Amino acid sequence: MKYVRSLITLILLSAACTSIVFLLQNKNQPQAKDMPKQTNPSPEATVRLAAVGDILLHDVVYNDARRSGNHFDFLPMFAAVKPYIEKADVAFANQESIIGGVEIGLSTYPSFNSPIEIADALAFTGFDVMSLANNHALDRGEQALQRSLSYWDKLNIVRTGAYTSQEDRNTIRTFSKNGITCAVLSYTYGLNGIDTLQKPYLVNLMQPEQMKQDVEQAKQIADAVIVILHFGTEYETLPNSSQKEVTQFLADLGVSVILGHHPHVLQPPEFLTGKQGNQTFVAYSLGNFLAGQENEETHFGGIIEVSIKKEKDGRIVLNNPSFLPTFTYSRNQTDYQVIPLAQVTEEQYPLARERYDKIIQHMKTYLPTLRIVTPK
Repeated sequence: MKYVRSLITLILLSAACTSIVFLLQNKNQPQAKDMPKQTNPSPEATVRLAAVGDILLHDVVYNDARRSGNHFDFLPMFAAVKPYIEKADVAFANQESIIGGVEIGLSTYPSFNSPIEIADALAFTGFDVMSLANNHALDRGEQALQRSLSYWDKLNIVRTGAYTSQEDRNTIRTFSKNGITCAVLSYTYGLNGIDTLQKPYLVNLMQPEQMKQDVEQAKQIADAVIVILHFGTEYETLPNSSQKEVTQFLADLGVSVILGHHPHVLQPPEFLTGKQGNQTFVAYSLGNFLAGQENEETHFGGIIEVSIKKEKDGRIVLNNPSFLPTFTYSRNQTDYQVIPLAQVTEEQYPLARERYDKIIQHMKTYLPTLRIVTPK
């Protein structure tokens, strides 16, 4: 279930969301009775995943959402894409700016702190899983991070990649839907110059041995493993050699889906083959979903989807990847909205049609069969 703060939102949400049971399991002591793996599901047991890119709230964005004093409303910014998010069985996002709230002072680039109301809006829009391992996770220190974690927990949003304690870090996040159990892990390449963490459990870093251990533990309690990575080179539209190396490393470990963030621009997805012959779907970078960056390339993002199917013999099959290009519209740093790019008018953005065609071509670079979702 997806919860938001107000009674009205709760009522609306309970009618709109899908029922997802989120389970937590200590990775060091997996116990089948606490985390049952479904055996012999029907051949049609499938879960449909949707994921978007970075949510990075610059001051122009949260000031646009300000209604009075320290009250904010981000709901209108997501209204046009809400139908595409909530129809998925499970939806993922990367909340890159920490939500420490107004009590400790809002801030923008280069050290972000955002209003908690963005979390309410994301929950209402239909997001279920939030990745918090990114280079801005400790912009405002541990206090802001802990406030953020507490609020995500209050909303019953599954959060991964940042933790309150070592025990919390040792708890692998999973969800079960349609007879399939998935584990979710999240890591970042770094923390903006913080080389050593006094409390290593606070944020997951991309350390191969730890990642391998986590994946192996996750496979003990889940049918499929999903890994979210904050990596790559900013503003580069193709994955670099390091991205290719780490995704192949994870594919060889048996990870089913890899979702990437950080470049702030779109990079084309592809399927990899692990050393055991397994499929791995990789979205190297999903661009920005909502941000206030000025670089025009950062205004484009999208909703990528893929289905995870569990066969009778337990094999995991990935199929039907699709992509809906999105555009962050604004007018003189106001009226911020995330809109399906195909619905953007020439008045809103004169090059909309041209950029739409180029983005489709770009996103099919490695995967010509990628299905493009056409807004209704």
